[in-house]
Amino acid sequence: MNSQERQDFEKLSQHKKTWRHYPESEETMEALMEILASTQYSDKAHFIYELLQNADDAKATKVNFILEEDRLIFKHNGKKHFSISNYKTEKEDKKKGKLGAINAITSIGKST
Repeated sequence: MNSQERQDFEKLSQHKKTWRHYPESEETMEALMEILASTQYSDKAHFIYELLQNADDAKATKVNFILEEDRLIFKHNGKKHFSISNYKTEKEDKKKGKLGAINAITSIGKST
């Protein structure tokens, strides 16, 4: 990641940790969709399968999971670079077909 992508990732990460406390109508819908998804994907580790699927989509041949006290870091050697958008412009970016892949895979209903 370049420095701008790193900044956008950190902002997105913070937003994902706090947005539920200040719901707007669209975010309320996302919260409801997450509840529905959690019942569909009751396996708490289902996101691991999703990460592996994304790595496979990127033509990765190796993956690496690093478990730290406060986070899980996932790396792979895929050929596709996953983009990231500023979380504040997600709605506009999605309409333009330019929503970052990281934004999409960390949300429900925003898949690209």
